[in-house]
Amino acid sequence: MRSSAMVECELESEKDMAEKHPHIDMATEEQLAALLGEKSPGVRETYLAAHRLILETLRDVNYSTDTVDAATSYGIRQYGYDGWGMIALSAHTKWVSLYFMHGTDLSDS
Repeated sequence: MRSSAMVECELESEKDMAEKHPHIDMATEEQLAALLGEKSPGVRETYLAAHRLILETLRDVNYSTDTVDAATSYGIRQYGYDGWGMIALSAHTKWVSLYFMHGTDLSDS
């Protein structure tokens, strides 16, 4: 069981993170494109195509995008996974990464 001091520390940490990395909940594709503005056209389009596919597959998913690094997390506080969400998408200089938060739990078949 967590102590009240631990919970308070976690809340302060979340507050600091929110100040340093503000988020947009349910960002539009136009907002995402603007956040990805400095990325190459190929990275930008790959990221947006993956975002569209995730939204088509998980029609009711909630998502939040970090305005500093344009990383988007899907299913935060929606599907369990200890509140972390189930998928994250991030754009790098030459590629786009798709993260499965509990990927090792997925079936191989």
